Amino acid sequence: MYYAQISEAGPTRVPPPVCITYHGRWPEPESRAGRRPRGRRAAMRRLAVFLTLAGCAWAAPPGLPNSDYPVHALTHAKIYVTSDRVLEDATLILENGKIHQVGVQLEAPPGARIWNCRGKVVHAGFIEPFLGDKEAGNEASEDKSEASGRGDELRAAGSGNDEKSEDDKPPALAAEREVQKDFTLSSERMDKLRGLGILTFQVVPQKGILRGQGAIYTLKSDKLEQDLLKTSTCQVIGLRSLKGQPQAEDFPSSLMGNLSLIRQSFRKARWAAVQQPTGASPSWAALEKARAQNLNFYFEGRNLLEGDSLKRLLDKVENLPLIWVTTPDAVLQPDWLGGRLILTLDYPKLELHAARRPDISYAQAASWRSAPALGKQLAAKNLPFCISVHRLDKWENYPERLLQIKNYGLSEAELLDALTRRPAQWLGLSHLGTLEVGKSATLVVRNGGPFEGTIEQVWVEGIPRRISADHQHKIKAAKLPQSPAYEAEARWQPNGSVLIRNATVWTQGPQGKLENCDVLIQGGKITGLGANLNAPGVTVVDGQSRHLLPGIIDAHSHTAILGDVNEDTENVTAQVDIADVLQPLDPQILNQLAGGVTCAHVLHGSANAIGGRTVTVKWRWGARAEQLPLAGALPGIKFALGENPKQSNWGDAYTSRYPQTRLGVAALIRQRFQEARKYRQLPHPEPDEALETLLEILDGKRLVHCHSYRQDEILMLLRLAEEMHFKIATLQHGLEAYKVADQIAAHGAGVSTFSDWWAYKLEVRDAIPYNGPILKERGVTVSYNSDSDELARRLLGEAAKAVRYGGLSEQEALDFLTINPARQLKIDHRVGSLEIGKDGDCALWSGPPFAPDSFCLRTWVDGTQVFERESYRKRQTDMRLKRQQWLDEAAKKDEK
Repeated sequence: MYYAQISEAGPTRVPPPVCITYHGRWPEPESRAGRRPRGRRAAMRRLAVFLTLAGCAWAAPPGLPNSDYPVHALTHAKIYVTSDRVLEDATLILENGKIHQVGVQLEAPPGARIWNCRGKVVHAGFIEPFLGDKEAGNEASEDKSEASGRGDELRAAGSGNDEKSEDDKPPALAAEREVQKDFTLSSERMDKLRGLGILTFQVVPQKGILRGQGAIYTLKSDKLEQDLLKTSTCQVIGLRSLKGQPQAEDFPSSLMGNLSLIRQSFRKARWAAVQQPTGASPSWAALEKARAQNLNFYFEGRNLLEGDSLKRLLDKVENLPLIWVTTPDAVLQPDWLGGRLILTLDYPKLELHAARRPDISYAQAASWRSAPALGKQLAAKNLPFCISVHRLDKWENYPERLLQIKNYGLSEAELLDALTRRPAQWLGLSHLGTLEVGKSATLVVRNGGPFEGTIEQVWVEGIPRRISADHQHKIKAAKLPQSPAYEAEARWQPNGSVLIRNATVWTQGPQGKLENCDVLIQGGKITGLGANLNAPGVTVVDGQSRHLLPGIIDAHSHTAILGDVNEDTENVTAQVDIADVLQPLDPQILNQLAGGVTCAHVLHGSANAIGGRTVTVKWRWGARAEQLPLAGALPGIKFALGENPKQSNWGDAYTSRYPQTRLGVAALIRQRFQEARKYRQLPHPEPDEALETLLEILDGKRLVHCHSYRQDEILMLLRLAEEMHFKIATLQHGLEAYKVADQIAAHGAGVSTFSDWWAYKLEVRDAIPYNGPILKERGVTVSYNSDSDELARRLLGEAAKAVRYGGLSEQEALDFLTINPARQLKIDHRVGSLEIGKDGDCALWSGPPFAPDSFCLRTWVDGTQVFERESYRKRQTDMRLKRQQWLDEAAKKDEK
């Protein structure tokens, strides 16, 4: 039935007034206070006639503010005044859209319309703090993960390489965008939000990197322009990835490129505010304005690792009020979380088809099993959080997910707080969030508890709206696990101590090989080397018949890089930094510790003539990303020569990027160094981190490591470096370096090469397994590297080839993995040999280092044991069993 509403434009059809619907499913209106109730049918007839003739009612249709009853009394309800103040059989009096009184045994004022809420629960309306503008119009519209693929096998819970191309290619920098200018929301979607209890929401832009400014709406009517509460409420920072072959104008295409652009944008915004240049980016002005107004800065990655990378970067920007939009896999490492948080409810889905089941990682299964426990974990750590519908595939799942969080151990009060009072505080909505006197009459009436039963009616600023049956969600409590099934690894403990007795010690220092020797490590440093050492309170390990080696150093690694290894949109990307994207949960770290590798030089890829900055790390298993870099190590940068940067033989899709020849690569490198020198002379230049990085090279503060194969290109680079007055630290690979060994030695460069790789591409057809020994003979510092996650744990076998091809002694061959890479990286004062005063990085092997049946028993980094063979094998077995158990649980749940 519909009633005619008379207006100047003529009669229109509107829904019947909410007060005359009597189904026993929502609060029944009674008579005016002080009047005697009369028969229901007679009252209904009189009221219907009155509404038809007068065109208005005591409770007008949604969106119409006029009412014959400015005072309402909701009686006999269970009222959640705040999350921790609950009144039974209480009354809530509303007047002119605000809460006038709340309490027990209150009498309704004369003339008030009384609503019988016996058996109902009344609580403040939910506030949605982070509703994406795209998903508001279409659920699950945004992809959730970037092509990473690294580190998922054991620990990282990313969903792999499944992101679709962004056809519209949103601008990377759009901080000036005001989301309300093009935001739309259908009436149907508004009703869905009301049916969830969400009566106020902050909408935020979803696409790009610096995405723009949010706005806050209420759901009082069905007209957004009337319900806009605030504009320019926040800034949103996210990530963007582009598939296919990115062009230069598409920068950035990698995670590290995204992070570098964010870092530079904040620097340029501060510079522009001081220098006030003409034509400055409007995004910079918007960023600086947001900082000045102390607006919230929301940031989100597509998994925990990306979010952590963003947080580490943004923490370095002064005085940003940060709010981290987390992902469900954060349950695997809750200790990483800090500050203000928003929890999303997009719990993992497991592909349980027999063909896909083997691809489900341990971490994905653990995240599926434990995700609803994150709220409880955060509450136990007193970390403030709100809860958002953001990224939820179907909004209809929202009530069930809230109940899951409660069943996994989060208290009812904490959960209600995360949906009402706390988001009101964060959004600056002091009139919302609780049902205290003076606040807005924006509330929910439901049966059952606050997170069970059905929402039957909502009030927004004193105007009631019935929730139609289509948008009601009947939720019943279910038995669910009360605690997470996943236990995180132990945290990294620095500066360990241990005494290893009676081992054969390969010092790789002046003392050579020592038989039946003790090694004492205290506070992370080697303090004793000799026989019959003692140290009270120190763990003792028996090294009898075992061989103790210095930790192996891999001078060319791409392990633990989150996202793409290359930022390949441009040929010079010196502004990107591998340190920004270190991934401390990569299982290859643990696998390499099992091969005695304790230190690595992690490089950008070789797609650029001047690539990204490199970082030297220690594999401190259980550490955070910021704890991996070796303090005091000189930073590096990756250069590349040959086919990879010029790309002219890669096919038609790779012919647009300059340069396309080897001559062009040389010219480009020279040109950029000349630009850096000019940049140094400018009084107040626009910040350019690429040029600043090149100046660090010229000042001897950053080491150059260059991917190279052919001898003509090696000579070209050495001459260019001498022309521009900088040094090449190492030639990486250098498979024809043996042809120009004397020139390399004269320049002072090292070579980090493969043991016996050849014939895998045309450029390396002249590679020989004698390359390393020949270079060593000519006075070049040589190391063998892996360039491979898998090969890195078997580097002792690679060094053995130097004995076979070249006749080196075992100790000389071990130098290729220990002291020599340390010298190339300028860290030989810390690592590379077992000497008093150096870091306690070492590995205990079952037999001689080059024996084919020797294996690593234990590994220490800074004196802390990070690998022990038996516990490692047990851990692997336990993980396989748990993973199988969780997958069986998921299969049973699907069957139900």
